[in-house]
Amino acid sequence: MIQELIAQIEKAGTEGKLLESAVANLKEWLGAGFLPEWATKSIERLVRQGAYSELNDRFYRYMEFGTGGLRGRTIGAVTTEEETGKASDVGTPEHPGIGSNLLNEFNIIRATVGLFNYTRDYLKKEARFDAPKLVIAHDQQGHPAMLPHAITHGLGQRELKHICT
Repeated sequence: MIQELIAQIEKAGTEGKLLESAVANLKEWLGAGFLPEWATKSIERLVRQGAYSELNDRFYRYMEFGTGGLRGRTIGAVTTEEETGKASDVGTPEHPGIGSNLLNEFNIIRATVGLFNYTRDYLKKEARFDAPKLVIAHDQQGHPAMLPHAITHGLGQRELKHICT
């Protein structure tokens, strides 16, 4: 299934429907083996619907970690049934939108691991061998449970003291 989906994505790229960077990021995400079934099916649905503008917007780049941390939308302009899942009482989809340019658990894990590695390397360079300590804050809008879960998952067995507020 993944190889067929990647072939469709490559074809859309060759036809000029998808940006080269979107094709590369989609292939990377689909080929990495970390996506849950709902996320893969969401991408498949967007491809099947020909929602190339949406796929370009979601995958043309990776979110950047700036002075304000990670900022971006969590819901696509086109929301798939897989993302909506069992919506909350106020209508928030069950899952944040899938994409390298959307604020979701995959990008939070990526940024958290990057921040951990940067902090660890900095401490090593300064000859300080204590465990990195990070304080990570978030608001309660959108998907409030996503951040602590993603951080815990992303940090895994790493030697890090962290506090989520």
